[in-house]
Amino acid sequence: MARFTLFKKSHDNTTYICKKIDMLTSFKYAATAFFAWVCAFVMPVYPFIAMAVALIVVDFATGIRKALAQKEQITSRGIARTVNKFFLYPAAVLLCEGMERVFFDNSPMVPLTYIVAAFICVTEFKSVLENIGAITGVDAWQAAREILGRFITSPGKKNDTPTNEN
Repeated sequence: MARFTLFKKSHDNTTYICKKIDMLTSFKYAATAFFAWVCAFVMPVYPFIAMAVALIVVDFATGIRKALAQKEQITSRGIARTVNKFFLYPAAVLLCEGMERVFFDNSPMVPLTYIVAAFICVTEFKSVLENIGAITGVDAWQAAREILGRFITSPGKKNDTPTNEN
C-alpha cells in the first residue's frame, strides 16, 4: 500500500509540475505578445523619440557648459526640468501616435505625431543654438535662419535672381 501512495504522490507532483510549466509557458506567450504589441506601437515613432532624446542630451550638455561659462549656479531645478523632458517628450509623441491610430487611422490629413515631434525637436534645437550662442558669442540661431533663408523662399516672395529664358 505504501508503494501505491508513493506512486500517487509522485504522480500528483508530476501533475503539479506540469501545471506550473504550462502556466509559465502561457505567461511567456502573453509576455511575448505584449512585447510584440509594444514594439509595433513604438517602432513607427522611434526616430522621433530618439531625435528628441538626443536633442535633450545635447541641450543639457550645452546648458551646463553655458552655466559654467557665465559662472551661473547649476541648480537641481534645472536638472529636474531635463529629467522631466526625458519622460514627457517621448510620452507626448507616443500619445499623439495613439490619438492618430484611434481617431485618424490612415488619414493623411492630420499628421499629429509629425507636428508634435517637429515642435518638440525645433524647440530643443533652438535651445541648443541659444546655448551655443551664449557660450561662443555667435548667434547660431540667427545664422541658421539666414542660411536657411537662402534656400527657402516665402510663397508670396518673388525670386530676385534672373533666369535665362529663350
